[in-house]
Amino acid sequence: MSQSTHALQPYWDLLLAGMQADVLEAALETGVLDALATPLTAPALADKLQLDVMRLEPVLDVLCGLGVLSYQLCEAECLTTQRHYRVTDVSAAHWRRDAEHMCIDAWRFRYKAMRGAGRRIAQALRGREPSVRENEDAEQGKQWAAAARQQIHQEQRAITVAAAMATLDAVPHLDTVAHFADLGGGAGNIAMALAERWPQAQGEIVELTEPAEVARQHIADAGLSDRLRARTGKLAEGAPARGYDLIWCSSVLHFVPDLDACLADIYRALAPGGVFVSAHAEWPEATVSAQSHRVMSYYLPLRLRDCYVSGPGELLNRLKVAGFRHVSHWEVGSFPVAPLQAHAARKADR
Repeated sequence: MSQSTHALQPYWDLLLAGMQADVLEAALETGVLDALATPLTAPALADKLQLDVMRLEPVLDVLCGLGVLSYQLCEAECLTTQRHYRVTDVSAAHWRRDAEHMCIDAWRFRYKAMRGAGRRIAQALRGREPSVRENEDAEQGKQWAAAARQQIHQEQRAITVAAAMATLDAVPHLDTVAHFADLGGGAGNIAMALAERWPQAQGEIVELTEPAEVARQHIADAGLSDRLRARTGKLAEGAPARGYDLIWCSSVLHFVPDLDACLADIYRALAPGGVFVSAHAEWPEATVSAQSHRVMSYYLPLRLRDCYVSGPGELLNRLKVAGFRHVSHWEVGSFPVAPLQAHAARKADR
């Protein structure tokens, strides 16, 4: 006879989700997934990594339940059946150090950031969590540079570049671009992809001083220094007379102290008919949809630190007030963690 689920089960599931994240973090930290380049039994894996086999086996089973590992039953010499664990396709693609689209450090970075932010929610509600503005200092640039060098670089290559290019594919009448800018370009991979998309174009990354240096190195390593540069300062500074044909900006406006002034700068920096393409989260209406919960859960720490996260339609209206015409928007679900709202806004031809 089946029994209905208790009303508290969804909230117990929250506890279980946290434990599952902890299991994946432990597997990445201890190198379990890298060690399973070839299928191994739990005793063989424990011996290889110097782990406790009795505690390892249930962890491997949880990883199987998460789709991180799979196993095959094989008969041993003693005629007992043993499980030979192996990584799944998604793990081979992302959770191994030798994977082309490896995201280990990027995921662990987000894991630690989210866990830390979650522990500070009560502190924030009591007014003891400093805002991003209060926390601005020389260390902030160094922290962003460290992230650009490893985590952001890793995730841009594996995921964000493809999501950005797909977003641009949806923008009409964006066939020819001679000069573009990536506002807050991080590690520089998106700008390099834009340079590949338009081989005759010149491009710029506008960033903080320290991460701009990281992007500069990545550009040099890619042999694109003759077409791309990374600089600091306001976007409109240093723009050529003809301005930019395209300005790309993703998940940066959350940290801008005066959004309307920033949008005005972007508008001035564009050439007549130029396009501003933005990909940012919008705080949704309080609903029970999985998509809304992803956005609210991921962007709650930013809101608790007084960062800007627009409500539905808010950025669209601000773009119109800034002078943009033909503003369109749509949801893009292929960016990391949670869906973003893309906006394409065109400056008048004259």
